[in-house]
Amino acid sequence: MRDKERGVIWEECIVLAPSAARFVFLSATIPNAAEFAGWIAATHGRPCHIVSTPHRPTPLEHWALPAGADGLYLLKSADGAFHTANFDAAMLALRKPAGAAAAAKAARPTRPT
Repeated sequence: MRDKERGVIWEECIVLAPSAARFVFLSATIPNAAEFAGWIAATHGRPCHIVSTPHRPTPLEHWALPAGADGLYLLKSADGAFHTANFDAAMLALRKPAGAAAAAKAARPTRPT
């Protein structure tokens, strides 16, 4: 609904839907749920109920993948802890010249098999 191009289409679909249509809207991020539910109720003349929970079934983590880096860096874990050392390492990886990470990886000794 927040996408300006798609929002208009969704709005038209909701407005033009038959009165017997039932809707289930799922969103983890809708900031104006009460306003949206009120609009749906007014548009279709039926109640619209909001069901919400602060429980997050999938933990939210923030990761970084700097261009040219060797891998991912956990910046913020599910418990909300910010990992300063990982952030600093990710920022350092961004400052390296584009080919430096690949050259460093190629220069690493390999284990004998």
